[in-house]
Amino acid sequence: MSVEWAIELLKSAGLFFLHPLFWFFMIISLAYGYARIKRERKTFHTRIADIYDELKFTYTKGLIPGIILSVILFGLGISVPLGMLGIIAVVTAAAALVLRANWLSAAYIVGVSMIIGFGLSYFQAEPFLNRFPQGFEINWPAIAVLLGLLVITEGAAAYRSAHVKTSPALVVSSRGLPIGQQISNRAWLLPLFILVPGNGLESHLSWWPVFSVPGGSFHFIWIPYIIGFGQRVQGSLPAISIKTTAKRIAILGLVITAFGAA
Repeated sequence: MSVEWAIELLKSAGLFFLHPLFWFFMIISLAYGYARIKRERKTFHTRIADIYDELKFTYTKGLIPGIILSVILFGLGISVPLGMLGIIAVVTAAAALVLRANWLSAAYIVGVSMIIGFGLSYFQAEPFLNRFPQGFEINWPAIAVLLGLLVITEGAAAYRSAHVKTSPALVVSSRGLPIGQQISNRAWLLPLFILVPGNGLESHLSWWPVFSVPGGSFHFIWIPYIIGFGQRVQGSLPAISIKTTAKRIAILGLVITAFGAA
């Protein structure tokens, strides 16, 4: 059994780098950097950081939060069907095109994906159901807990690093005077480890997975999941204001997790 699990882990690790979002978000990160530099030069005639700052941030700052969350998800044995993962990926890509990182919040991405998934299942969208026969055999409480844990991770990541290298900006007040702001527009790539229902491995432990997997058997998969945070800070230090917002996000995640577990 250990050999089968090891082979499955190696396959899932290789597929991580083949995921379209892994490469797509490199382009998006560069677009974030270009938009920031264009705004900074228009306002201050110089840039604060180079165009690769967002790229380096996105692909490094999310590693530790992603690994910690992956350990928790593995311990719980939360499973997400391929159909739902496909919807999440499409919604993430669409939201990223707006170039506003706050649209990449898990509350929006997973929440909208759950609504779409439920709608496709309710109206029996045959082309999608035929392509992903197990696409909607979903343990909805498990997805709710996943959403809560992602929101908690989003709050933790924002608390830890969203205030680093904020971008300055100027806005005009109601009296026509310029007012300084600091903008945080950050995204993190999480290497997320989850179970996918399918004809593969089976657990021989009575207590694991904690959340039942539809069909009983599953595969391992690593996916690049993107979370985002955006905030304009005015009249306060970025670290103080952003950390306060991050705490509120984490509390929201705790509430969602509690409801999902209940």
